[in-house]
Amino acid sequence: MRHLLTSYQLDFAVMHRRELRGVVLRSSVLAALAARRGDVPVSILMTTCPRVDAADSLTDVRVTLDDSGTQVAAVHDRHRVVGLVGLDDLREAETVLAFLERAHGPNAAAWLTARSPARGAEV
Repeated sequence: MRHLLTSYQLDFAVMHRRELRGVVLRSSVLAALAARRGDVPVSILMTTCPRVDAADSLTDVRVTLDDSGTQVAAVHDRHRVVGLVGLDDLREAETVLAFLERAHGPNAAAWLTARSPARGAEV
């Protein structure tokens, strides 16, 4: 409970072994708590989400979320789940890119990519 209330994490992947079973949204947990529903099984709070590829652009991810009507997507690299991405993540990334474009011009994404660790490299 403390983690939920103090974390910036909005969505939680529900995994069985290496398979994504669904996602629990922070808003669903808070709604259950507000309704004083007691001990609620995760399966009741769990929802499905669309799949996006780790190589997809932010624009493609936003289109997927908009088309699906969901707030979060599972990010896959080949057949492995590597994380979740939500609308709030996209808004934050778009804000950072807008700032970088003002500071570094229209090629800000290339500027940022050139300074990022190589894919698969340890951070």
